Amino acid sequence: MKLLILLVFFFVFPSITHAYFTTFETLLNNTVSVLDWIPPQTFLYIQSPTNEQKHIEELIINNTFDADLTGWETSGHIFIPEKGVVQLGSKDDTTEGVHTLRQTIPSTAQALTFSYRIGTQETLEGFDDPAFVVTLNTTPVFSASWKDASENWRTASINLSEFSDPILILQFSVQNTGDALNPTWVQLKNITTNIGLVNTTQKLSFSTSDAHPTQTYTQESSDALPQLYRNPFSFTQTLEKNMLHFWSIDQENNNEIPQEKSIFFNQTPPPPFTILSLDHQPHDEYVFTIANEQGRPGNQTAYTLHLPNQNIHPFALDYPDDHTERLFFRFPPNHIPTQASLEYRDSFGNTAQKENILL
Repeated sequence: MKLLILLVFFFVFPSITHAYFTTFETLLNNTVSVLDWIPPQTFLYIQSPTNEQKHIEELIINNTFDADLTGWETSGHIFIPEKGVVQLGSKDDTTEGVHTLRQTIPSTAQALTFSYRIGTQETLEGFDDPAFVVTLNTTPVFSASWKDASENWRTASINLSEFSDPILILQFSVQNTGDALNPTWVQLKNITTNIGLVNTTQKLSFSTSDAHPTQTYTQESSDALPQLYRNPFSFTQTLEKNMLHFWSIDQENNNEIPQEKSIFFNQTPPPPFTILSLDHQPHDEYVFTIANEQGRPGNQTAYTLHLPNQNIHPFALDYPDDHTERLFFRFPPNHIPTQASLEYRDSFGNTAQKENILL
């Protein structure tokens, strides 16, 4: 009866028939299988010295400018000429001045990468030079002249691990200086801290967002064959332009657009430290006062106190000044050993030293 009604409806009212496309479902091994057209998304992780996974996170707010200039402080002539691109200055500027784009980022940022291209109408020596400057806490870390103008995009990478300041003020500046004529302008895109900073012994790993089985591939240089990823890996060669390319393919042959991540190598141990004092506090707590003549490195991650049967980490840190740290350790009740060793390891697995201590 229902079938008859549907047939009558179809032939009597053909003009209101609609077509809908839905995912194709089949019953496979008593489970519903959905035909998948969505490519997987791959995430890169760095294995810490304690074998914990650390996801490489983006620390710059609105780094793709999808939300216009939200999250950025600006001065001068700053605008979005196209999706994903920000421009400082323009060829129509007729006043002498500086255009700036600024954001405060966490001090945990280890590296910075951005793509840029410079346009100019300048032709004379001594003007608009430098035309483009990048600073961190007012310290110049990158600059370019109007002579570097090009229609092609270029990429710059900056190591931030040497900065130990509590915060980092990142600023891009374009300078139309010397005259009010012949301006210079700069376009920026792909501004990111989503970068890996590792040493050659550290392991990297991947995960994907796809529920179906996937295969992930890596490529370290343009002339190298893609390698199928199976287990956490380390690099056996210097990456071409410090770029790692990776992508995944799921069982439905959906190909992910290859991703690029800047990878910097750091095998320099952190500066040595000196134990100035050791104070026994109530509740089985010890306070170590540490001196570091070179100041706190920006890549510091952990002190570890090695005990005969276990390792413990400080439950609190205090910084009386730039060259002194206080480490607060809490021992298990009634389990204070007579000796231990203090180790300082940075975020790349580089160890400064082990200092034996009598408690």
